[in-house]
Amino acid sequence: MLRAQTVLISSTVNNGGFESGAAGWSVVNGNGQGQTNKWFVGTTSVCSGVQAAFIGTNSTTNTYDNTRASTVHLWRDFVFPANQSQITLTFDLKCQGESSFDYFAVFVVPTTTNPSAGTLLTTGQVGNTYYNQQPNCTNYSITLPANYAGTTQRLVFT
Repeated sequence: MLRAQTVLISSTVNNGGFESGAAGWSVVNGNGQGQTNKWFVGTTSVCSGVQAAFIGTNSTTNTYDNTRASTVHLWRDFVFPANQSQITLTFDLKCQGESSFDYFAVFVVPTTTNPSAGTLLTTGQVGNTYYNQQPNCTNYSITLPANYAGTTQRLVFT
C-alpha cells in the first residue's frame, strides 16, 4: 500500500509557519479589554527553528503575569483537501504555568466562529482538554475527524 502525506503548514517552509512571522494568523489579544497576557510571534522560547508563537506581557519575552486572568486566541483558517481519510495535527509546545490556572487549548471550529478575547470557546475542542505543566518542548499529535476533508475550518490556539 502506498500512502502520501499532504502538509498544510510547516515550520520549515515559508507557507504560514511561524518562521515567516504571524503571516496568515490572526491574533485576538483584546487590547484595552483587560487581557494582560497576549499572543506574540518572535524568537523567545523556541522549540525548533528561529521563531515561535508565545504568550507574554510583551513581544520580547515569554514571561507573563500569573496574577491576571487572560483568555486570548491565535487562529488561522485551513482548507482541508477532499478525500483525506486521516487528518493529523502536530505541534511542538512548551507550556508550564500553574497547574490549576494556566493552560493551552486547541479548537477546530467553523469559519463563522469569531474568537473573542476574554471568552473561552465552548465547542470544537480537540486533543487534551488542557495542555500545561510541560516545562520542556514536547511534540503533540491530534487525530482530527475525517469529515473535515473537503471543508474549510478555523484552527484556534487558546
